[in-house]
Amino acid sequence: PPPTFHQMEILFRTKGSHKQGMGDVTSSLALAGEFRGKGHEISFIINKNDGVIHLIEKNGFDYSIGESLDEIIQCIEGRQNDVSVLIQLNTPEEEALIFKNNSGMLVTIDDTGPSAKMADMRFNVLYPIEDSYTGFEYVTLSSVFQKKHTNNRVIKETVDNILVLQGGSDTYGFIPKIVKALFDIPENISMNVIIGPNFTHDKELDQVLQKAAGKFNIIRDISDLSDLMLMADVAITAGGISLFELACLGVPAIVMCGERFEEETAQRFQDEGFGVNLGFGRDVNEKAIYGALKRLMVSFNSRTAMSERGKTLVDGRGIERISERISRAFNSLKNKM
Repeated sequence: PPPTFHQMEILFRTKGSHKQGMGDVTSSLALAGEFRGKGHEISFIINKNDGVIHLIEKNGFDYSIGESLDEIIQCIEGRQNDVSVLIQLNTPEEEALIFKNNSGMLVTIDDTGPSAKMADMRFNVLYPIEDSYTGFEYVTLSSVFQKKHTNNRVIKETVDNILVLQGGSDTYGFIPKIVKALFDIPENISMNVIIGPNFTHDKELDQVLQKAAGKFNIIRDISDLSDLMLMADVAITAGGISLFELACLGVPAIVMCGERFEEETAQRFQDEGFGVNLGFGRDVNEKAIYGALKRLMVSFNSRTAMSERGKTLVDGRGIERISERISRAFNSLKNKM
């Protein structure tokens, strides 16, 4: 007989903040949306952060707030979840244990801490570790990217549109430096600069913009970047989830890593033929940013090759694959019982 399909109760644990960014939260929402679409019951335990709460509410998920271990225990009390999914960096061991003891299956995504060793299934695309799924095909992009991946992208001879982004928070404030580096880009090129929900470097940015004679379009708090990405001929990005999004849409990219740990991902992409890895933003000067951009702008061939390569590497169907793997593992567990 065909295996029975079991409806699952899935609990997500995730966090976001200015210092840490919002990538884990948006990844969680993408995967939770995929599961909800298949009829599973979803709830969240999050940290106390206005940006995070806003995103979870906007997507219509149930949530409770748990910061300390006691609060987490209270949130979970009396519930046995089928699957707990931890999407956060380095979950403390005691915390992971609470989820492990209260669920049939523990899954970690992009966690390299002790909790990953406890998990029944691990996905580590951004930070590869042993015994986990690390292929680019498992990256958690929102379903919008899967839909737009198939758009026929035409690479133009000349670059008319440049996109600048540094994740949801731009922790160290690299955007002002990038903007400054682009002062000499001709007036007729439109330059969109995305400011994430947790950006706190407005003062430095304003100072730089005062000298820029209105060349830059500053775009704030936009939840779906895919259309702006599709409009761009080249993007300057950090090495987190946006890098995968750009690859998926075939947008040639220059990578200025927002954290040192992003360098590995940026290098993996460059080795595979997508993106120019400049390294960690603190180590990169304005001249290097400008030089890398100029080289890409004048090379139609590089941009074309990079665009095609990106789309080959990332097809945007990661959440589908992850949800299938989790469902299959859970069903075989259930059917054994």
